[in-house]
Amino acid sequence: MKPRRILYSAAEREWIKSNSRRPRKDMHADFVQKFGREDVSIHNIKSLCTREGWVTRTPRPKIVLTPAELNWIKTHRKNPRAQTLKSLHAKFGRTDIDVKNLQSIYTRKGWLRRQNAHRGWISYSEEELAWIKSHASMPRNAIFELFVETFKRTDVRQDDIKSLCTRRKWRAASDGRFKKGTIPPNKGKKKVTLHPNTLRAQFKAGHQPANSKPLGYERICSKNGYILIKVAQTNPYTGAPTRIMPKHRYLWEQENGPIPAGCVLRCLDNNKLNTDPNNWICISLSLNARLNIAGYNEAPASLRPSILTTQMLKDKVGEHRPSPMQIIAAKEGFKRPSRRAKPADNLRDLIEETVFDFNPSHYAQKIDQAIAAAWHGGANLSDWAVPLPFLKNDETPTTIHIDWRRLRRRPDLRNRLKQLIEATL
Repeated sequence: MKPRRILYSAAEREWIKSNSRRPRKDMHADFVQKFGREDVSIHNIKSLCTREGWVTRTPRPKIVLTPAELNWIKTHRKNPRAQTLKSLHAKFGRTDIDVKNLQSIYTRKGWLRRQNAHRGWISYSEEELAWIKSHASMPRNAIFELFVETFKRTDVRQDDIKSLCTRRKWRAASDGRFKKGTIPPNKGKKKVTLHPNTLRAQFKAGHQPANSKPLGYERICSKNGYILIKVAQTNPYTGAPTRIMPKHRYLWEQENGPIPAGCVLRCLDNNKLNTDPNNWICISLSLNARLNIAGYNEAPASLRPSILTTQMLKDKVGEHRPSPMQIIAAKEGFKRPSRRAKPADNLRDLIEETVFDFNPSHYAQKIDQAIAAAWHGGANLSDWAVPLPFLKNDETPTTIHIDWRRLRRRPDLRNRLKQLIEATL
């Protein structure tokens, strides 16, 4: 909602203007007490003074100097500012001038204490340039002193000589870098202590950091909740003589040896803090996946042994059980093509490499039933075969095997098989 506009009478405006030099808080309190305007806040008073230009402070008057004062300041511009200001107060009585005013005068007039502040470009004669070039191999401070003494050029500084040599690429004899084979000046000397107190701040031999941990130090990992322990084993990543590793793994390897490749340690009671080696079992990655799928950790403690035994049996059966494709290949007498096999040149090779699902909606249910039967044993392998005329002149239908799941991921083979079938039939 838009705030209501505050109206003031002529007497009130005149009173505010006459008291505008006072602090806004005090002026507002007296205004409310004098005129009884409870609807006027201190922000209204401040806004009115801002709109009308009634400021609280008197503008600082402009500093005006006489020609005599300006000439005196110019004559003493090389002196320190505080010393010049003190002498100005004593000589002319201008106590209204402070250091800031004096600095502003120096800036406006260009009177800087540094000599030749705005010197412009330094020019050299041909003789001077030839002389500097012939002596460019000398150190810059030495060539500067000799140049000033020879040519009486008091306007040239050492930085000017250095800049000139840099622009003309006149290198000095020494580039400031150590040459190969240089013997350090402190070679063979003992350590020199600049001050006896520095020895107290130096590390002694065998010093250990304050945050170093001894062997056997344990802590709980904040990421996975396992107990970590510091052991005297070489770190395979950094080469350090010690390393931090899970405590249950360290204790288990002390009794059973290293963990085989492709295996992990699984906690039996789902308590990561129980590092007893009898509480951890070494299983394969496939069995570990089966236990995760079966919900081993979420199951009650009484059912976990049964789940473990069941999944171990399934995993062992899966190691020796052939896949459905292997069963078909064994019966039909052809090998499953490798991924690096050459592209098929005819329809028969292409059918043996991969198969095409001519009507997925018609064959999907039948193939799924055959897969389930083959998986549990006792499958009728004839269910995997689908009759299809192979050649026009062939009266006997040729049997091909359809792996529609695999072919869905290979549109290139699917299109090629379709073209060959259309050209053959």
